[in-house]
Amino acid sequence: MLQTMSMNYRKSWGKVVRERAEALSALEGPFLDVGCSSGGYVSLLVSQGETVAGMDIEENEAWKHSPELFSVGSTEDLEYPDNAFETVYSFEVLEHLEQPGLALQEMRRVSRQNVLVSVPDCEVPEVFRQSGLTYNHFSDPTHIQFFKEEALRDLFQSAGLRVVYVKRINRIFPERLYFESRGYPAALVFLLSSLARIAPWAKKYHMTLMVLGIKES
Repeated sequence: MLQTMSMNYRKSWGKVVRERAEALSALEGPFLDVGCSSGGYVSLLVSQGETVAGMDIEENEAWKHSPELFSVGSTEDLEYPDNAFETVYSFEVLEHLEQPGLALQEMRRVSRQNVLVSVPDCEVPEVFRQSGLTYNHFSDPTHIQFFKEEALRDLFQSAGLRVVYVKRINRIFPERLYFESRGYPAALVFLLSSLARIAPWAKKYHMTLMVLGIKES
């Protein structure tokens, strides 16, 4: 059962999310993708003319199309020299590591300036608690770290990184659950859910924290 759940989560690893792609576009290369999985962001940056390398703890089948861009290695012992990349980024990786602080220190070491990270946001809104709801990252068996904003800020500071911003991304729409619970037809659920997404009064919920840190001298 746990193995099946883990494989379902793995299918989404490495896929490009708009907010992360926009964050990268505002930064300069060369880039290093730590924990690149299938390498979606590596391919995106290459298509934009950027210099980028991707690494992960195990080889991915998708790498065969451009094997020169990827390598196998440890996130906690990066095999790159100091200051090798202008920007180092790592999406949905730290929550899987026994020593996330060590990995972040390594990212800082090989970066000349920027370290961009995203992790699941483990601050569950009170209305979710009252409704018996939570985020799906609590059910991912590969997650062993659970970050809230303050803890993530502290981790960056301990690694010698000054936090430039913290953003909440990956908006979710729990309104759909309500409409489905009313027994409405699927077409009506879709319509009402779509309207709720653009309604100015709709409460916004996000399931991911994204942090940009700058290397302290």
